Amino acid sequence: MNHKHVKLDLNAKITDLGVAVQIEDGIPYADVEFRSTSPKILTEIRFIARGFGAGGEILPIDGKDRFILVMQDLAVPAAGIAKGLRAKLPREDIRQIELGVMQYSFADGSVERYEGAEWIEFDVDEFDPQDEEEASELAALRKRYPQTICRPVQLEKGWICLCGNYNPDEEAAGAGAAAQCAYCAAEKETAFSLTREEHLKELAEKYRESEELRREEQSPEREKTGVQLRKNGTQAWQQDQPEMPGYGTENADRHSADGAGEEARQNGTASAEFVSGVPQGETAETECRSSMDTKHKIMFVAIAAAAVVALVLLLYFTSPGRVSYVTSGTSSGTGGYDSGYRYQNNDHSGHSSSYESKYTALSISDVEVSNNSLYCVCTGTVTNSGSRTYSFVKVKGAFKNSSGTVLDTDWTYAVGAEGLAPGESSAFRMSVDKNYRITDCSVTLMS
Repeated sequence: MNHKHVKLDLNAKITDLGVAVQIEDGIPYADVEFRSTSPKILTEIRFIARGFGAGGEILPIDGKDRFILVMQDLAVPAAGIAKGLRAKLPREDIRQIELGVMQYSFADGSVERYEGAEWIEFDVDEFDPQDEEEASELAALRKRYPQTICRPVQLEKGWICLCGNYNPDEEAAGAGAAAQCAYCAAEKETAFSLTREEHLKELAEKYRESEELRREEQSPEREKTGVQLRKNGTQAWQQDQPEMPGYGTENADRHSADGAGEEARQNGTASAEFVSGVPQGETAETECRSSMDTKHKIMFVAIAAAAVVALVLLLYFTSPGRVSYVTSGTSSGTGGYDSGYRYQNNDHSGHSSSYESKYTALSISDVEVSNNSLYCVCTGTVTNSGSRTYSFVKVKGAFKNSSGTVLDTDWTYAVGAEGLAPGESSAFRMSVDKNYRITDCSVTLMS
């Protein structure tokens, strides 16, 4: 198992927030994407935004250093992904933008403000796809829950699913909360049961047996040795034999084979079709060909239907909605940056996981403010807890007085071309002219 320490904001309703400024025909646009972690359909989200010039300076809008970016007419489902959201920015010289969530609206009419982070920390165990035994366990679990990446974890107010998604318990989410994952729909009780040691070993063994059977069925030698039968975990081989007296009529045998095929289709499992007691020669070949033609037709219809459904879902979930901006009524704004959380997958075996950005991977800590004879200095540390290396990471410091009013700002590169690899930390330093009223510094990542 790969052990990982995770920090989680319980108040977050979105995760994997990514924003980039794109210039088209001289006009700057903000491209935004995120994943919802709410169990409800998200219809509108309001961000507190700040625009910066190419040199990192704040660009005021109508005399204010912040404005509100409104994305409405959305239909982001529970644990759904919003992509392709684009907003025209209010100044043509904006080259970077900073977003913090202010308010969410949902399809049931409810509205929630982001009141700041409520952090908890815990450990999770990822399945290691490089380990032979764990690879079999992971593959077996993904037969039922394709998004599986880790063992489930019970927390004080909720639980982490096989897919890594956080789900509040009933007492935390309110009466009537379903005990299943909002992202992958895995039942909580089943998820914990399947990952008990004895169950995992059994699942892995059955998976290896089924894979061996599949390889044997696809082997050219299969045509020479006959048709392999598998039922209730046992195997038998039927050699080409003449029909035995009393075994049954041709119609009865065909009905038995069709019944076995229908049972397999209802159970969602693949099964080799077989016909026993069929006369040798052309009749047997005709029945086999007819059976295969029917199967191919069914498979073609199923694949076509699945393609149509996938196309409809893609068009629905990537619909951009409407985006606008309005100026903020205050210069400082309220709330904070809702970074959200969905457990990040380090499995590079080809299984897709949630999107990672520097806003979810990088954290700022150990911020201190001091004074020397000339300057007020802010120092701190940025740490990469993600799975990628990040270069040219900029941080901005807002130097404040005791009442929270920003008196001065500065920015610097916390990481340069050398990059910050997963697990690494880098110290940074910013300074402004000495001011005895400065008592604190708020440090944020810049775009």
